[in-house]
Amino acid sequence: MNGLCYRNANASDVAIQTIKANTWYHIKLDIDLTSQVFHVYVDDVLKKTDCQFRHAVDAINGIKIASGGSFKGQAWFTNFKAAVEAPLADTFGDRAIGSQPEDWQLVIPSQTSCTIERDSEGNCVVLSDQNSASQVSMAKSFARQDGISIVSFAMQDSAAGTWSRVILSQGTTNAIELYNSDLAGLCYRAQDGSYITIKDPEPGIWYHVKLAVDASRKRFDVYIDGNLAACGCAFRNVVPGIDHLTLASGEHYTGTTRFKDVRIEQGASTNA
Repeated sequence: MNGLCYRNANASDVAIQTIKANTWYHIKLDIDLTSQVFHVYVDDVLKKTDCQFRHAVDAINGIKIASGGSFKGQAWFTNFKAAVEAPLADTFGDRAIGSQPEDWQLVIPSQTSCTIERDSEGNCVVLSDQNSASQVSMAKSFARQDGISIVSFAMQDSAAGTWSRVILSQGTTNAIELYNSDLAGLCYRAQDGSYITIKDPEPGIWYHVKLAVDASRKRFDVYIDGNLAACGCAFRNVVPGIDHLTLASGEHYTGTTRFKDVRIEQGASTNA
């Protein structure tokens, strides 16, 4: 078998994706010791879910890298890191198609919906808003992050300028506000209330967004599809930390926004 693969409990090698020689790949494993499975991300894209452990273990306390036993060649590795904890992680992979993510705090006015659907890469949540007088939203609280944390998610909008949003806050005070606006494209809101452009997004395209948040400095960096897009962005409001995430459609606007692979990692490196 050629390509990146993992070995499951039956000693079978299961393909993850093909790889090219002399190309860097950024690989992340989301490990669930309770269920004895892991999820594989390549370049911030979820490639495999619910991969079986090779052997059942109670803990993981080491890592080994090596060349092929009966093969010749060279391999390069860099930027190893281990997140201490994931206060929030949701791939929506265990949800029934058409259901609502009921473990989130949902606000679903008339002419809006919040449901699970499946695309070619897995499940996602769909916020559909045909009510120009209101918005549909989903929110979740997590343990407060006072230092460095990584907030990652993928999003796709049906149109430009829907004013869909991602809000990180402490309680009801917003620390980070991201919007798909008709003023500045994908943007964040600065301390003075202005909207600072990050990227001009295209409708119907998945964007993999990662925020490297330093709550102690009240700053964050933004990565889009693995590339640094904005650096040293100031919090909208000064707060000690973040403990609440809101995903929402735009107020007074209509459209459809999709989210998947929502995750917050505590104490992780800020390497892209």
